[in-house]
Amino acid sequence: MPLNQKPLPESLTRLLVAPPPRAAPTEPHRIKRPARSKDRSPAQNARHAALEATLLRGFVYGLTGIVWLVVLALTLRHLAR
Repeated sequence: MPLNQKPLPESLTRLLVAPPPRAAPTEPHRIKRPARSKDRSPAQNARHAALEATLLRGFVYGLTGIVWLVVLALTLRHLAR
């Protein structure tokens, strides 16, 4: 079953053409790794990262809770009027 489609305008066909391939970089991309202290063992670095993640998560949850309480208080105040 042949499709009866109109040809695309010239501007759209230029957008749909694949870009020319880029040359590969001469040196591979370096992966950013977290800085590690040389005077601590890997276990201490892992504990430090875990503590940091826990504190950050606690801060985010605490801030979210405060925002919810403020919104709840404003809603209750609005409904009380």
